[in-house]
Amino acid sequence: MPWWAASAYKTLPSASSDWLWPQRLISANASIVPPRRAANFAQQPVGSGPFRVLRHSPQRLTLQANPHYYRERPLLDEIDLWVIDTPSAQQGFDVRLEGGDSARTLQSACTYLLPNPQRPQLASADTRRWLLRLLSHPSVITADDPLRRPAYGLLPDWQQPPVAAGSSPLPAGSRLRLVTYELPAFQPLARALAARLAAHGITLEIHTLSYPRYENHRSWWPDTDLVLASEVLHDDRDYSCHEWFGSNPVLQQALTGENSARMDAALLAIQRQPQREARMAAYQQIADWLVAEGWLLPLSYELQGVLASPAVAGLKLGLNGWMDFSSLWLRDEN
Repeated sequence: MPWWAASAYKTLPSASSDWLWPQRLISANASIVPPRRAANFAQQPVGSGPFRVLRHSPQRLTLQANPHYYRERPLLDEIDLWVIDTPSAQQGFDVRLEGGDSARTLQSACTYLLPNPQRPQLASADTRRWLLRLLSHPSVITADDPLRRPAYGLLPDWQQPPVAAGSSPLPAGSRLRLVTYELPAFQPLARALAARLAAHGITLEIHTLSYPRYENHRSWWPDTDLVLASEVLHDDRDYSCHEWFGSNPVLQQALTGENSARMDAALLAIQRQPQREARMAAYQQIADWLVAEGWLLPLSYELQGVLASPAVAGLKLGLNGWMDFSSLWLRDEN
């Protein structure tokens, strides 16, 4: 056995300590990168997938079929991905990642509201529960909304208990600051939340950040009362839930002290559970107390869709709302 194989073998945890270890090895955080790499490696990485990065700028990402891919070659030679604020109907795109009926799926997790317990107005758990209960009974999402469905659980097939009642309301004249990021689905939701609060004499200031600015959460979290955000799962629902509850930086900021320790203990017990069904049931128990105790409020499941030209074939959306590029191909227009 070569030395590197023996070394790797020695460092593997036992199955009884972490049944999620294989999933960790294939996550982005476990990516193997060369020790000597170009300064632009983050923008143009070298990997082993079906495509390799040919160009990368803030507006454009070009993927090229990887000739060294170990499986079947992708059916397309190149794919250009463009980020455009207001695309026109005349622009010749084959697929648009916007509301469309070429392929549609329901969001795999949910869009949710998260209160900041470190803010003076929301330091009381009783007040946080009062606020989230006000914003959830009834739902701010109407049943006939064409873009989303009301959410009653953190995942579409879950139903969490409602937020427990709170008896310490915010006084009329209060002002709250909500932070969200640039997704079209968030703006009508934020306005609906503001209207619900305005009916009780509470003003909601809405601040929409670019996603890079939102990712720098330490710059805005201390001055923020509410966060409107969204979560999607990848194809492994099991490990996706573990990542969400254990690695979401804003949720980690909110859960401090004994609540942070409670989450860590629950996730540690989950990774030691060999049965996937038991792990999923344990995630649902975490979701139950997050919602009932006023840490997270599920608001909606967005209807995710793409608009594709008739020439595009092999189109199928995954849990994360994206398509598998390696299965796409173009029909002969003749």
